[in-house]
Amino acid sequence: MEVEKKLKEEAFVSLVRHNTESERRVNTIVQRLKSNVNYNLSYEQLWQKVSSNVATDRLYRESNPALSYVISALSNAEITRADISTKGTQLKLLLRLKGGQSVFFKPMRYKRDEIIRESPYAGFDRHNGEIVAFHLSRLLRMPLVPITSGRKIDIENEVKRTASKRLLQTFLKIYNQSTNCFYGRCYYCKPKHSVCPDLESGLLEGAAIFLLPQHFTLKRVRSPWQRTYKNNVLARWEVDSRYCHDKLMKTITIEPHLLNFVDVAIFDYLIGNADRHHYEMFKDVPNSPVLLIDNGKSFGNPFLDEFTILAPLFQCCVIRKSTYELLLLFLTSRKQLSRALDELLITDALYPLLNDAHLKAIDRRLLTIVALVNVCIDQNVNKALY
Repeated sequence: MEVEKKLKEEAFVSLVRHNTESERRVNTIVQRLKSNVNYNLSYEQLWQKVSSNVATDRLYRESNPALSYVISALSNAEITRADISTKGTQLKLLLRLKGGQSVFFKPMRYKRDEIIRESPYAGFDRHNGEIVAFHLSRLLRMPLVPITSGRKIDIENEVKRTASKRLLQTFLKIYNQSTNCFYGRCYYCKPKHSVCPDLESGLLEGAAIFLLPQHFTLKRVRSPWQRTYKNNVLARWEVDSRYCHDKLMKTITIEPHLLNFVDVAIFDYLIGNADRHHYEMFKDVPNSPVLLIDNGKSFGNPFLDEFTILAPLFQCCVIRKSTYELLLLFLTSRKQLSRALDELLITDALYPLLNDAHLKAIDRRLLTIVALVNVCIDQNVNKALY
């Protein structure tokens, strides 16, 4: 692509100007996010307090002192009911925790070093990607990812003991070694796709994802940059360099809608998620933000930077000034985005969640994003910033 070629020709490494003020500000952000206030609540009060903070412009309030406790509770609260979730195409459990809160549990499919070398949207969901996406959303001031925490569950004592009949029916014996493997019910849920706990411990790790209060109704909106998912069949946006200017800018307002799409593209590029074919938004909410729900197709290949994910940015050449300034802050700090993120991830029960290759990929992709924005600024004489 012409824009990608131009970026490669740019000596954009020179953009990085480390300075102590940027480092101080990044340290302040990280320490604020890591703060842990002594907050004594029952589980029922805890879930209620966090649920009450969900609003039509956010899925959590970072300033809520109970946030750190709900992250911990997702990892530790007693499971009182385990069932099948039929929502989506991939295996998930629907767990009810003590105090009445329901969560999705996405089980581990891959080890940390395993690389998905097929298409950028191939493979099963990565549970660690869901956890990392939540903490990255905190750093980028995009509170639009459901609260997510790593957890290890005891299949025999926590799941089978509380399981519904329909979940128990999907348990089977694999290789004559374990009766604690299961496959659930979904589009890709078949016996050959079963997940099994560790043979020695009987534990299965995964991501526990906080479910939104029931009074919030979501709608799915087709992404203007949806892929065809067919070999040798390209969507219009993949062949028309003026797709955004000639089509979208005539039908979609720049603020907030196109700017929301650009924010999502930046987020997805950093995590390597090329599978955002639909957007989740609040139903009946004018100018609803795009919710960053379902981030499981992230962190599949640390050596692939799928440039097409950034199509909303390089085709529309617009970005929120606040988003750009925050990205620039991380780029110019000695504490890189990956290091700041890793400081938050270290508090998770499943740490480490990313290997060095994935952490380096985040910083490399950030550099590309900022360089691309600078190209847009040069071309548009500062009309790229909103």
